Amino acid sequence: MMIRSVVLVGAGNVAWSMGKALRTAGLDILQVVNRSLLGAEALGQELGVSTTCRAEEVVRGADLYLIMVRDDAISVVSQGLPFRDGLVVHTAGSVPMQILSAHQRHGVLYPLQTFSKSRLVDFSRVSLFVEGSTPEVCQDLCCFARQLSPMVYEAGTEQRQWLHLSAVWGANFVNHLWGLASDMLREHGLPTGALHLLMDECLRKAIESENPHRVQTGPAVRFDQQVLDKHLLLLSGDPRLEHLYRMLSQSIQTTAYDLQTKTS
Repeated sequence: MMIRSVVLVGAGNVAWSMGKALRTAGLDILQVVNRSLLGAEALGQELGVSTTCRAEEVVRGADLYLIMVRDDAISVVSQGLPFRDGLVVHTAGSVPMQILSAHQRHGVLYPLQTFSKSRLVDFSRVSLFVEGSTPEVCQDLCCFARQLSPMVYEAGTEQRQWLHLSAVWGANFVNHLWGLASDMLREHGLPTGALHLLMDECLRKAIESENPHRVQTGPAVRFDQQVLDKHLLLLSGDPRLEHLYRMLSQSIQTTAYDLQTKTS
């Protein structure tokens, strides 16, 4: 079945980005459904489609019902849909597909990207991971996803959970560390943009390398204990940052030692 018509269930960051991508791809968005009518109307106005906050008013007969809500709300939202014969899909990385098993046809379409309403995401550069309740559903979702991006992959629930975890390490944690670095600069009268070129170069090297561990730099990978001790002394007034610095440095050194052992 070729999926052409979609009902968006949710009006958060993912729904805004996905809705715009679907519209750009020429797909037919029939409706925006959201617990808050105000949120539904904001997105509905942006996309030029009807809206509702009432389950009994959800449009019937759409090719796809795309649930984009908080992970802990997916089950309740899916069970509240007033039908069981439509294709119902969620977009969460760490939620099992089986949470939608009340619907005969169900699946997952997980976009591996960070989303916010204020930034337009080019979906042609987003990897999409698909899972389906049957081989036919999986094939339909893959065909649908390829209308948004050429990078479409099949991934089961366990694979997707590891994928989501790796994204937390590679994006959320890294962004938090950038935030802590910016705080240090600001607190000591230094420009917060001072690190931007360094951040850009580090990211480019990590992406271009087949193994980011091999392009690691800094005092920890050099086992420069004199510099490490100086840094720890500077952080001694903040036990949280001192612990984090010590833990990350030790992890870098353990990894460096393991790499050296394997190649020697």
